[in-house]
Amino acid sequence: MLKDGGTSDVVALPSSAVAPGSFLVQPEGGEQLLFRAGPIPCLITIKVSPANAPASFTFGTWEFPVDYVIPMHKHAREDEVLFFTRGQFSATIDGMETTVGPGTTINLPRGAWHEVRNTGGEPGQMAWFVSPPGVEGFFREASFPPGTPWSPLPPTEIGRLAAKYGLTLRPDPVEAAPDAPITRGDEDPADELVTRALAILAEETKRWEKLSRPTPL
Repeated sequence: MLKDGGTSDVVALPSSAVAPGSFLVQPEGGEQLLFRAGPIPCLITIKVSPANAPASFTFGTWEFPVDYVIPMHKHAREDEVLFFTRGQFSATIDGMETTVGPGTTINLPRGAWHEVRNTGGEPGQMAWFVSPPGVEGFFREASFPPGTPWSPLPPTEIGRLAAKYGLTLRPDPVEAAPDAPITRGDEDPADELVTRALAILAEETKRWEKLSRPTPL
């Protein structure tokens, strides 16, 4: 049995029966990351990446707390596939909103704006696949290992890391200025990404403050 970064159990398969380098990851295995780029913590698990395999892709899972939102963004470098395994969600792709649930697959070519919201009132999960690999570097730099006291990442750091990994962030279209069109060109400059990251975090923090207020009797 092999250890993957000290965080998971990876079982090598007999090379005489399969191609060299084949392995399986146990259900609770993988490189676990406590993601900090949001108002509350969530768990991202990287199952397969160039860090543990000769892979031209990265594959993992994403655990959604109740009401958690992956805000509107796009990738300049990767194509992405999302597969929903548990819970109910609202997904917005290039301005079109749809309801998705277990068994739904979403294909996202690079440059496609997308947002995912957990709307089911209970924790949810999706699997994600990106090719070529790379975005996992953003997850690693924007996370703590599980068990570490959690704190949100400063918005300026979110913007810096997003620019580093070819991600463009923007506020919810409802909150965005009317003269801020969605385009599919090159990623925004880093200073604009920082401004957008600040707006995203401010809006999500306001939403969570409202949800956490006690209901008057």
